[in-house]
Amino acid sequence: TALQSASGGSLDCQGHTISSNGESIVDLLGVYDFTIQDCNFEGSPTTKGIVANGSDRLRVINSQFTDVLVAMAFADMDDVTVTGNTMSAATLSSIFMQGAFLRNAISSDNTVTLNGAGSVGYSIDNSDTLTSTRDTVTAAQAIFLDKVDNYGILNGGFGGIYDPTIEMHQSSGTLGF
Repeated sequence: TALQSASGGSLDCQGHTISSNGESIVDLLGVYDFTIQDCNFEGSPTTKGIVANGSDRLRVINSQFTDVLVAMAFADMDDVTVTGNTMSAATLSSIFMQGAFLRNAISSDNTVTLNGAGSVGYSIDNSDTLTSTRDTVTAAQAIFLDKVDNYGILNGGFGGIYDPTIEMHQSSGTLGF
């Protein structure tokens, strides 16, 4: 499902399921001030849940992602809020939130359980101001940050099956568990 002219709108699934075996379930291209909530996204080991590019003020709230390769893939966005979501997958290299060139991303109260040997909870690069609060992530690697300025990872439960649980390159910020 591609949404291109849905600025100022929302996708409220009211607990219903959207499934796809394609490349992605929801594509947002240049959409502003948009909310996705109460959705159950089901995919395949090659499907991405939500793909958003150039879409500012996006909120993903209280949704579930099951058996997708990547729950959320964001690029070139400002003001992203991801809260109260759940992801579970056994895919080899699943990722909960993948981001590049993000500014002001907030993640809170999410529960992520990824059982694949190459899975990563958060994979964020070239971004500014990432805040993660009360997230619980179990994955091969909980957090991977590359060139992220002003991150804050606070009061979370992060468990990595392999070392290191948190890996950072050329990044600056605060860790507080």
